[in-house]
Amino acid sequence: MNHRAEAILKCIIEYYVNEAEPVGSRVITKILKEKLSAATVRNVMSDLTEMGLIAQPHTSSGRVPTDKGYRFYINKILKINQRENSKPVIENEDLSFDSHPDKLEDILHEITTDLSRETNFIGILIPPQPSNSKLKKVELIKLSPNQVVIILITQIGLVKNKVVVLRECPDQETLNKISHILCSLFKGQTLSSIRRILIDKITRKINSVENILPQVIRLGKKAFDTEPESDIFIYGHSTICTFPEFDNHENLQLLYKIIEEKSVINSILTDSIESRNVSIKIGNENQFDGLEQCSIISKSYGSEDYLLGTIGIMGPIRMNYPITISAIEHSAQKLSIAVGKFINKE
Repeated sequence: MNHRAEAILKCIIEYYVNEAEPVGSRVITKILKEKLSAATVRNVMSDLTEMGLIAQPHTSSGRVPTDKGYRFYINKILKINQRENSKPVIENEDLSFDSHPDKLEDILHEITTDLSRETNFIGILIPPQPSNSKLKKVELIKLSPNQVVIILITQIGLVKNKVVVLRECPDQETLNKISHILCSLFKGQTLSSIRRILIDKITRKINSVENILPQVIRLGKKAFDTEPESDIFIYGHSTICTFPEFDNHENLQLLYKIIEEKSVINSILTDSIESRNVSIKIGNENQFDGLEQCSIISKSYGSEDYLLGTIGIMGPIRMNYPITISAIEHSAQKLSIAVGKFINKE
């Protein structure tokens, strides 16, 4: 595509984003930097239509961008994920929090809520995943003659607990000894890696003649055998009602159902959690009924060594992508720094 066609496509998209109205050739001639006749603009618009980048919703109307047009705009014009040194720089004063939270979960809530308010879209976040979190402490507490509460505490403040049933529960002194053994063997390792090496490391490090060995293995397996699921955070549900794209009652109902069930959004965000790039899913790229009019933009956060979760927004396809992406990148960096501070507390 030549420079003129790119400039006209950019003009169509940015006008449509601001005005929510189809764009005609006369409008473009007035706002385009290059002085062109309406006839020349119409010819270029005809070419863009044939390429599937814009469409004519009504016979007498102007043009609107298609999903393909937005994708070209993001990849080729804005060149998202190809920019160098584009990451926003956060100063220390930018890391202040309104409520001065001392728990990681409170920070996650606050940053996601702020992102929703700043963009006026639905804020979404996958909190740090337990499998990627490093173990800080294991506690075993006797609940009844055959029940034990297992508490896993990670270095970033995640606390996961579950009740397990045993044929016979050891006394609390033995449980404390087992807790100490598990901590000494696995502290500082990720939960996912612990599951892989659990039995081998326990049997190599503990004298097999010790009668506590079977209990350590049994409780160790129960502590790390399954990964607790982190619930997805969603904020600002009502913002979606303010956009004309969602005037249709049936479409809005379906969208709210997707939001309430969370599994679809969780699936989309999880797909991008391993990438350090901004993930942008436009309309039908989401591949789920009910999201045809939506864009979902997200970015992972974490440390240089490993990624922990994802933060982003869900809104109409018709949005200001540069501003929205910048806000998401800023939020992701803010989360990464906040998580790092929790880790460095140790």
